[in-house]
Amino acid sequence: MPVECPAGSPVTVQPLGEDTWIVRVHRPERNYKLIVIPAVASIPDDPEMDAFAEAAAKHCARNLPPFEE
Repeated sequence: MPVECPAGSPVTVQPLGEDTWIVRVHRPERNYKLIVIPAVASIPDDPEMDAFAEAAAKHCARNLPPFEE
């Protein structure tokens, strides 16, 4: 059997002829997707991006109520 089908795996065997079979491996269903996001150790300095981020933060914060302790 191939490596993808280790011993003890749940399978369905369908005979096609005297010496031919189709073997299907049953895999559990998953209701999620796996997304791989690279780890960023440091972001290079970019004054243009810094200015954009500051302007975006000011724009988003303009309708927030003042912070009270």
